[in-house]
Amino acid sequence: MFFPGELVDSVIDLVRSDPITLADCALVCRQWVPRSRYHYFSSVQLVRNTNRDTLRTFILILASPLATFISSVREVYIFHHSSYGTPVLSAGDIIGLFARYGLAPTLLHLSCSLRHLGAAAPLPSVTHLRLELGPRIPDSRPAAFELVVNFIHEFPGLRSLALGVGLQILENVAGYTLRPPPPNLREIEISTPAVLGYMLSLGTPLILPELIVRFVDEQQWGEVERYLSDERVRGRIECLTLTDCSALPVLPSLEGLGHLVIAQPFHYMGPHLRVALLSLSRTASAKRLESLTLHGTRHGRGEAFASVLPPVGEWSEMDDILTDVELWPRLRTVYVCGGDGLEGRTPELMVTLLPLCLASGILKVGSVDPAHRHGLTA
Repeated sequence: MFFPGELVDSVIDLVRSDPITLADCALVCRQWVPRSRYHYFSSVQLVRNTNRDTLRTFILILASPLATFISSVREVYIFHHSSYGTPVLSAGDIIGLFARYGLAPTLLHLSCSLRHLGAAAPLPSVTHLRLELGPRIPDSRPAAFELVVNFIHEFPGLRSLALGVGLQILENVAGYTLRPPPPNLREIEISTPAVLGYMLSLGTPLILPELIVRFVDEQQWGEVERYLSDERVRGRIECLTLTDCSALPVLPSLEGLGHLVIAQPFHYMGPHLRVALLSLSRTASAKRLESLTLHGTRHGRGEAFASVLPPVGEWSEMDDILTDVELWPRLRTVYVCGGDGLEGRTPELMVTLLPLCLASGILKVGSVDPAHRHGLTA
């Protein structure tokens, strides 16, 4: 029996996160192969350390004329660390090989030592770059920083940058004149708040319209608040994302803020978010905010579902605040995404917690994997 291609694609899309089922689908018939392959090879993880070297094997496969899956690869994760007894390719060498063999991912996650970074061949397909650089650096701090900057410029299509660097790379760079960033770069993600201070201390401050802050505790919030309160920043931030932070800051007035994203486990998001929204409602930010996105991130393994339910009382006041049209004249969407353990229960949970938002029509409920945030439209 022949099925229309659109129907086959829709069925295969339903199992896109199940590699075993995708492999079975590819064996059904030739018609099922392209879509199965599109999802099966969408993400590739390459590890090179003292125990494993899948990176070298993958490069050998790329060089083969039988490697027909290359166009399906959209995300590449490289964990590139020294292997005893074998020469170490620089990250630039690896990317050069990708360009030579036609690999064109849109997301590149690179974890390596800075001394293994090297100069890269331009890879214009990459729009999202995540850099995690180890502590071994050259003696000259500005030279180390310049090495990172030059590497980033080999991705002319870059739209978002996640920067995980040791603070020693950023020492003594105050006043350093940064090359203009790639023209489409709009978003930077940091997990070390001190990076924000260095961004402002450059000869040409690096201020982008979208900022993501991850894994920040209460002792570190001062750095974030100082950055957001800077007069050069307040009018430039359009989208602010706070992910898996132990608390939420008292947000200053951000005149350009249109989108706020909070990603935390639901069971302790309530009280922190209520304080953040109360402070925000008293500033000019509230007048421009168009959307609020809440991601319920993963909770501890083995926790019962009941233990991750947020107390209703902590959210009821927030429900009243969000539906006050005078406070939020432009707010059109409160979007809620379920996290691990809550995917199927998110709709009924939000109906209980935010009934006024539901009645007003601004509440939208979905189930999205927060690990792939670049596939979302907040």
